[in-house]
Amino acid sequence: MRTAFAIDGRAALHRGYRELARHYGNATYMPDAWRDMLRMSRASAFYGRKSSLDGIAKGTPIALYHTGVGMIALGKVTSERRIADVDGDEGEEHYVECAFEYTIDPEKAPERAVKAWEINEQLQASHRFRQTVYTLPGEALQFIRKRFAEKGATPGKP
Repeated sequence: MRTAFAIDGRAALHRGYRELARHYGNATYMPDAWRDMLRMSRASAFYGRKSSLDGIAKGTPIALYHTGVGMIALGKVTSERRIADVDGDEGEEHYVECAFEYTIDPEKAPERAVKAWEINEQLQASHRFRQTVYTLPGEALQFIRKRFAEKGATPGKP
């Protein structure tokens, strides 16, 4: 039986587990998807949440949120929505290419992420954040940009 992790330690869900999770509505959590998003300069959504990227247009400001860490990237969308396969599952990744103004590596420097509570406190709001990607109002984007600069986030790719 295959385990939930690959030999190199990177998370790789067993196909049967993914199918079971998809059936029960929990297939969208991919704990290491952020690595590929930052490395490939893209924002991605998978399986049940893949359509969340379908309306994001080229030129839209965008911020990537990593669950339990905070905002890990800020930039602009540079392509129309594209579709890719995920581990043999046809068309289960929807993505847009991005030019990131700021990024952080959530494993090496999680303290540099902009936390959800910081954003909500600044905006006197209660935004709900998800793992994949968000577009936010201009005031929120300005605050995230300011906090990234204050925290020493890396310009461009980490």
